[in-house]
Amino acid sequence: MKKSAIAVAVATALGTSAVALAETTLYGSARVSVDWTNPDMSDFADLNYRATPSGSFQTVNTNKYLQVWDNNSRLGVRGSEDLGSGISAIYQYEFGVDVPGDNNNGVNGNNYFYGNRPRWVGLKGDFGALTLGTQFTPYYNVIGYTDTFNSSKTFNQNYFLQGNSTLDNPVLFQKGIARSRRGSSVVYTTPNWYGLAAQGMVVMNGTPGANNVDQWEANLTYANGPWFAGAAFLQDRDVTYTQSQAGSRTTFTTSDEQNNQYGAAVGWDNKQFGLAFSWQGYRPDNTLRGPNAFYITPPTATSAGGLTGVQYDTVNAYTVQGQYYFGSEVLRLSGSYIKPKDLDSKLYVFEAGFQHNLSKRTRLWLEYIRTTQNFDNQDFTVATPTGTRTFDVNPDDANMNVVSAGIRHDF
Repeated sequence: MKKSAIAVAVATALGTSAVALAETTLYGSARVSVDWTNPDMSDFADLNYRATPSGSFQTVNTNKYLQVWDNNSRLGVRGSEDLGSGISAIYQYEFGVDVPGDNNNGVNGNNYFYGNRPRWVGLKGDFGALTLGTQFTPYYNVIGYTDTFNSSKTFNQNYFLQGNSTLDNPVLFQKGIARSRRGSSVVYTTPNWYGLAAQGMVVMNGTPGANNVDQWEANLTYANGPWFAGAAFLQDRDVTYTQSQAGSRTTFTTSDEQNNQYGAAVGWDNKQFGLAFSWQGYRPDNTLRGPNAFYITPPTATSAGGLTGVQYDTVNAYTVQGQYYFGSEVLRLSGSYIKPKDLDSKLYVFEAGFQHNLSKRTRLWLEYIRTTQNFDNQDFTVATPTGTRTFDVNPDDANMNVVSAGIRHDF
C-alpha cells in the first residue's frame, strides 16, 4: 500500500477530508540501541558537585550501566498542495516516538509521543518559503552538517553548544544557547541561487517584556556538489523580572540580556570520502567576573553542599570530522575541543563509528563516544565559619565512555 494511501486512511479515521490530504506522505524512522555507559567521574564526585534542594545541578553518576535507548525515533506526515500561480501550501507534522518506552528514566513523562519535533505550515514559490511553527533553526542547518553519527548522544549532548552538561553529566560552565529546533517561530528561506541560499528565523513566544522578538537567527549557506560552506548567527534576548515590595506597593522591573552565538562549517563529501570542520563561539552578555574560582559549600541540615553557580564565560568549540565509505559500510571519526576563555577547564570529545547498510532504509551501527573534562590548576573556594579559603585543586580528569550498538529503519 502506498504511503499516501496509508496517510489518507489515517486521516479518514480522524474524520479529515481525504481530498485535502491527497498529497500527504506518511513517514517515520525507528532508531533503537543498547548503550553501555562507563562514567569515570570519581574525583569530580568527590568535589561534591551534586544536586541541590533547588534542583540546580544533576547528580554525578559513577556507576557502569546498560540501557536500551531511543535515538530520536519519529513518525510524521508532510506534503503540499498546489494553489496555482506557482505557489504551494506546504506542511509537516512530526512526533518524536519513544520506541523502547519510558526512556531516559521517564524524562519524557512516560509518554510514547514526545519531543520538540518539526511541526509547521507555510507557503512556497518563486519568492522562497515562509513557514510558521516549530522548526529546525538556521544555526543547526549550518553546524548540523557534522551531525552524521547514529547515536543521539554524539551531537546535541556533547559538542553542540547548548546547556551546561555533556552526556547528562554537569560541566563547570554554560556551553551555549543553541537549539536544533525552536517553537513559536517564523522562518523565511530564500530561493537557491546556484547553491547559495539564506535563512532567517524569529521567535515570538508571547512572553511580555522589553522585546517583541525573543530570539532571532540567520544563516548563509553554499551547497554545490560535494562542497558545503555556511555561517550562522543567533541572539537570545532574555528578559529577567524582579519584584520589590515597599509598604503596600509592589514594583516590577525587567532587565534585558542579549546573548550571542556564532557558528561556521565547511565540508567536502563525494560519497566515498568526506571531511568537515566547524567552529562555534558563545558570547554571553553576563560573562564571568571576579577571580577564576568555584565555590564549595559544606552540607548543612537544610541543604546539600557542592560547587555553586554555573559560570558564564566566552566559549569556543572546534570540531574536525571525517567519513570513509566502502561498499555497504561507513567509517566515521570526530574530535572536538571546547574551551571557555577565562576558566582553567577544557572539554574534549572523541567519537568513532562503524555503520553497515543492510539496505537503503535499514542500517546497523556500532559507535563509541568519550568525553574528557580537564581541570588544569583550577582554584576552588571553600566556605568556612570564619569566611572563605581559596586553594588550588587539580583533580583527575572527569571522563565519560559510551558504546552504542543499534539498528535504524526508515519508511
